[in-house]
Amino acid sequence: RGKMEDMRRTLASYKKSLGQLVFEKEKWDKQTTNANYFVSTAPGNAVLLAATTCYSGLVAGNVRNELFNQWKQACRRKRPGSVHGESLLQFQERLSLQSILTKPSQISTWISGGLPFNQHTIDSTLTMLLALNGCQHHWPLLIDPDRQAINWIKILENTTPDVTKPLSFDYRSQPNQTSSVRKYRRSISIVRWNDANLRQCLVKAMKNGEIVIVDHIESAVLTPVLRDLLEKRSSFNDVGEVVSVLGDELVDCRSSFAVYLRSTVCLSIVDQRPE
Repeated sequence: RGKMEDMRRTLASYKKSLGQLVFEKEKWDKQTTNANYFVSTAPGNAVLLAATTCYSGLVAGNVRNELFNQWKQACRRKRPGSVHGESLLQFQERLSLQSILTKPSQISTWISGGLPFNQHTIDSTLTMLLALNGCQHHWPLLIDPDRQAINWIKILENTTPDVTKPLSFDYRSQPNQTSSVRKYRRSISIVRWNDANLRQCLVKAMKNGEIVIVDHIESAVLTPVLRDLLEKRSSFNDVGEVVSVLGDELVDCRSSFAVYLRSTVCLSIVDQRPE
C-alpha cells in the first residue's frame, strides 16, 4: 500500500509537470508567432512611421489620417512577379506612432500632467520628440497660436518620455525683468529671435545642456546666428574634437542641449496636403 501511495504521488507530480510544460509550450509558441510577426512587419512599420514623421508634422489631423491611409494602401499593392500575391510591404494593421514609440502608461502621465487628450496632440508630441532625439537633434517648429507650447514643453520634460532623456528643472529661478529672456527654470530659456541676448543665451545653453525656446520665429530674418543654429554647423577645436559653430565662436555643445522654434501664427499649410 505504501508503494502504491508513492506511485500515485509520483504520477500526480508528473501530470503537474506535464501540464506546466504544455502551458510553457503554448506560451513559447505564442511568443514565437508574435516575434515572427513583428520581424516580418518591421520594414513596413519603419517606412510608414518615417513618412508620418517627415511629411505630416504641419498638416491637420484629418489630413494626417488621409495620408496615412493612402500610404497603407500603397504598401498593400501586390509585389511585381509575386506568385502568392504578397504585398509590397507588410505592416501592423493597427500601426500608429503611439503603438511603436511609447507606452499607454507614458501617455497617461502626459495627460495627467495637462497635455490635451487627443490623437493629434499626442502624435505631434511624439513627432517633436523624435525630431529632437532620434534625428540627430533637429529643432522642431511649434505652431502655437494659443500660446500653450511653454506648458506643453514643461509637461514633456517633467515626465521623462520613453524616447528622450530626462532633464532636470528648478523652479527657484525667477523671471528676469530687465530682458526679454524669461527664465522659468534653470534649463529652459525663452528668447525672441531678434533679442540682443540670443547668441549669449544659446552659447550658455549649449555648454550647460539646457533648453532654449526661440520665440516669434514667424517674423524672423535669417541672421548669421539663426543660420548657424539651423544648419548645425560644426568644426574642430585645437585637440581635434568636434564642436559647434555659433557666429565666430566654437562651442562645446552637450548632448542634452535642445532648441524649440515657436510661432504664434497658424501657418496656411496646416490644412493642405503636402505636394
